[in-house]
Order: sequence, then structure tokens, then C-alpha cells
Amino acid sequence: METMEISFLGLFIILSLLCIFVMYSEHRKKRQLTRELSFDLKTELDFQTLSPSIISQLLYGRGVYTRHIISSLFNLVRKRVLVFCKDDTAETYYFSLKGAVTEASAEHEKFFIDWMLFDVGKEGVFHSDDLFYFTQNQETREAFIKQLYTWEKIMKNELEDKGYLELFPTYKRVLLGLSVVMVVLGSGLFLASPFLSILYVLAGITTFIMMMTYSSMTKKGWTEYVKWERFSQQLKDATKKDIDEKEWLTTSFIYAIAFGLKNNYLEKIPIKDASKYEIRQEQLPLYFALGSGTTAVSLEGVEMVDELEALFEQILSPIASSSENDDFVSETYE
Repeated sequence: METMEISFLGLFIILSLLCIFVMYSEHRKKRQLTRELSFDLKTELDFQTLSPSIISQLLYGRGVYTRHIISSLFNLVRKRVLVFCKDDTAETYYFSLKGAVTEASAEHEKFFIDWMLFDVGKEGVFHSDDLFYFTQNQETREAFIKQLYTWEKIMKNELEDKGYLELFPTYKRVLLGLSVVMVVLGSGLFLASPFLSILYVLAGITTFIMMMTYSSMTKKGWTEYVKWERFSQQLKDATKKDIDEKEWLTTSFIYAIAFGLKNNYLEKIPIKDASKYEIRQEQLPLYFALGSGTTAVSLEGVEMVDELEALFEQILSPIASSSENDDFVSETYE
């Protein structure tokens, strides 16, 4: 092997070790932070500050799905920004601003209300049928998809504004610089040493890919990520006794939907026909007290949620499928 090749091989090893060191250091910081964080039960302040759709974005990355929309509707009812009502004449449920006792404060919630209750719905009222009729027209369907993307962008911007995400962290800039240097050197070595050329280019491309897939979270964002990831695990492991308390029943149900844990959640609670009972219609899920002092979720309420999910899935599933190869669902924040 010639002196030049030995020199460039040595440089390649140095650059590769630098890449490994940068990635390992970032990973080590997060592991250290995770170990230092104590497990704290979530309080109402946490639930008021961070909506389920925002937390779902932080935990699972980009892309907006049925669970984001359903949990947002239900969470706004829980916060009394919206009112959940039953239309007895049509035997359907709807969401309304009329009778609400507070207003949305977060930008993504304000946008969501305007979008869902005024664009899709009518005059501050959203029936599930509104979505079906709104998306029958090609023009309005495209408008719905555009608003969906806009809502996602607003949530991402809020995560950045809160300091949970950084658009292009320092360590990513370092990795990008190293990958560019490797590719440039590899291209220049193509005639002199094809083997080293391929080695440099492949290493540069690999570094670039890893840079793109690595987390954009700040220390503050990772702290919240770990806390809410533990909360998600708490929902998975919760027993019937843990979620029987009324306020916890409502809150945990909404976040279970946002985290994709609805079915797991409902397995822990009795589901009964509520035709003979008085149902709490201002809370979700629709529940009632049994004679034993425990709580059951109404079959009617579960079916209502399932129907609402199915309706949104008809619209959103084709969008998600067509976006598998673009950046709408390509990056996660973890």
C-alpha cells in the first residue's frame, strides 16, 4: 500500500472515530439524563399544559393520524373548551362551542377548533356526519388534507417554541460536516484509489443517514419525553383499581387514545349496556356508577368512539399510505 493510501486510510479512521464519538456522546447524555429523572405522577397542571396530540407528536414523531384528532376533540371537552352533546332526534353525538366555560389557549387548539367546528362543521358545531359530507367533494377533501398538514406544522412549531425540539442541533451540524468531508474526499480518490473512494463515500452516506434519523430533542425535550414515555407505560400497566377514580378515568382514556392504547385501556374496565343508567355525558368516555361503587363504561360510548375513529380512518388512512415515502411520516423525534 502506498504512503498516500496509508495516509488517507488513517484519515478515514480518524473521521470515522469522530462520527462514532459524536453519536455516542449524544446517546450517553440521554442515558445519563434518563437515569437521573425520578418518576413523578402526572398532575392536572401537566395535562393542562401539554395536550395529548402535542405529547403524541413528541413521543412518536411526525405524522397526524386519527388518534391525534379524536384525543384532541375529547381533551377539549375535558378542559371544557368544547361541550359534548347528544342529538336525541338523530341519536348521534356532536361537539359544540355553545355552553363552553373556557377558551383554548394553545395555538394548535385554536387552529383545530376553527378547522373542525367551522370549516368542517357549521357555526361552532361538529357532527360526525359533517366530516363525511365535507370530504365528498374533491376540492374540499384536498382542503381538509392541507389543513391536516398545517395543523401538524403548528404542533411542531409549538414543540420548538417550548424548547423541546431544535431544528438543527449542534451535533447534527458536526455530523453533516463530517459526512460532506467524507463524500468529497471519496469522490476525489475515485481514480487514485477506488477502494478508499468507496469506503469514504459509503461512510459519508451512512453518517448522513444516521444524522437525519437521530433525535432533534433538546435536553428539556428529552426530559419531557422520558416522563411521558413512563406515563404511557403506566397506562399500559394500570389495573382496574388504578383507573376507577372518575377524573383519572377521563384523563387516562383520552391519553390512551392519543398513545394508541385505547383497546388495552378498555380491557381493564367493565363495559355495559347503559340503557337503564344515567350517563355522564359531559365526560368521556361515557361512564356510570355501578351499585358496588365502581365505574363502568357504557357500550354506547365505546361504539360512538369506534364509529368516530372509523370515519376518520376512511379519510386519513389513504393519506398515511401515500405518505410512507415522503417526509410527512419519515422522521421521528426520538
